[in-house]
Amino acid sequence: MKILFLSQYITIDENRLFSRNRTGYGLMVKDIAISVAKNEEVDLLTLSHFNPEMKYEKILLLKHSQWDVIRYFNIKYLICWLKFIYKYPVSFKRSLYLLYYYISLGYTSHIMKKGKYDFVHIHGLGAITNEYIERCKYHTIPFLITLHGLNGFSDSVMLESSEKQYEKDFLRQAAEEKISTNFISSGDLQVVNEFLKKECSNFYLINNGCEIFEIPVLIDVRKKYNISPNDYVYVCVGNVTVRKNQIQACRAYNLFPSKIKERVKILFVGGLCNGSEEVINYININHLESSLIICGVVDKERMGDYYQAANATILLSVSEGFGLSIIEGFVYGLPNLTFYDLGAVNDVYDSDAMIVVEDRNDEALAEAMLQMMKQNWDKEKIKRHSQKFSLENMAGKYIDLYRKIIEESHGPV
Repeated sequence: MKILFLSQYITIDENRLFSRNRTGYGLMVKDIAISVAKNEEVDLLTLSHFNPEMKYEKILLLKHSQWDVIRYFNIKYLICWLKFIYKYPVSFKRSLYLLYYYISLGYTSHIMKKGKYDFVHIHGLGAITNEYIERCKYHTIPFLITLHGLNGFSDSVMLESSEKQYEKDFLRQAAEEKISTNFISSGDLQVVNEFLKKECSNFYLINNGCEIFEIPVLIDVRKKYNISPNDYVYVCVGNVTVRKNQIQACRAYNLFPSKIKERVKILFVGGLCNGSEEVINYININHLESSLIICGVVDKERMGDYYQAANATILLSVSEGFGLSIIEGFVYGLPNLTFYDLGAVNDVYDSDAMIVVEDRNDEALAEAMLQMMKQNWDKEKIKRHSQKFSLENMAGKYIDLYRKIIEESHGPV
């Protein structure tokens, strides 16, 4: 099969052009593309910035230039943009941002025609998703949309209300028109089923995966941050934001008895984004800089150093598409602590590998953290549990789904 991936952006740490947006979404789309490309031909087009054509692993990253946008510009996409912002009003700045994506649609359509693709995999749901769908239909190419999380059902997601409404409207449309849509966690799928008050045969579930081998240690993280070998270390992975809710880990830590606080450290690994000021201010005001440590952005290839230094992972997001750090921690034999209502809990839970907190208050969280420190975890059993979430398994499920959708559209591949 020849497959076209359409993604807002991807994250490649070692490439200047593709490292500007460093998020779980960008890293995961890249990993899916690489994994599928081991068995099928994959081209990938991003529209968030301009780049030359290049090969990465076995993926062909397609060229996108100013000239491409101008050359294939079509007035009809300008009209589509006007219709969208009329129906879903956004700020002036946001409307200009969306305009850029709409006027790039002519080039996207050209790529679909020129590439003679068997399948198109659309990553994420955004303002131009419907136009991607129309282009796929026009070129008679079967397609799948993967939602890497839900934006319209949580106040913690920083997105304009009209675009959140668009997501809900799209989900209704997808149910009615049988648009093939994939979710990365059973929790997200359940939220949508409850919203629509029905289950849809065109809605699928494929969990995210990760590399299931340990990376050799390059940096001694405990030594770097002056952490004793006897200290208990939690690692909390993700950009520091309101949605990721690192502030609650700080408050829960501050509830520990003094003697326990002396031997507990929490490493916050991720960029400083919206919401980071609250976390930084809390740490500074309470003079906790040596215990609650802001590590900043860490390249994916070096995340193993942090997992090797930790005793457990902790993920406290208000909303979360999947929570990749949970299974990444499993690879290193680390148990995870998270809240019961995160989307992927049912997908990844094992009593030998996780503690799930039933109440979202600071006291319950602090108690669960103390319980995790007392429990005797079997690292090898946790590592075996991680095998279920390999990138190879994930890619195989995607390829099987591509073939199923193609067969339903055109007959056997």
